[in-house]
Amino acid sequence: MNKQLEYLRALEEFDSILKDFEEKEYQKLGFLNEPINIDFMKIVERERTKLRKKIAANLLKEYDRIKKHYGSKIVVQVIKGYCSGCYSKLPSEIVSRCKTEVKTCPNCGRFLYYLT
Repeated sequence: MNKQLEYLRALEEFDSILKDFEEKEYQKLGFLNEPINIDFMKIVERERTKLRKKIAANLLKEYDRIKKHYGSKIVVQVIKGYCSGCYSKLPSEIVSRCKTEVKTCPNCGRFLYYLT
């Protein structure tokens, strides 16, 4: 898998962790005031910042655009020739190229990855 795509997938994981911690449920229950959770969030945020610096500017801009539009499922797997974000059938050329290159779904614009 392309290194930039690996970074994008990791960034999405960090964003998901941070979002979970920011949910209203955690605030209601008082979990955010626990020292261990504050430290954990700082570590995740620091690692997320480091990771963003490794991603090409054009890909990062596209990632942020997709995240703003969809919220989650920014980097999605190709399953049996379909985008697992919008479930549309992908052209075979895109399926084969996303094995080695960073490609996006022509329908929803999400980043695609293919596991062999």
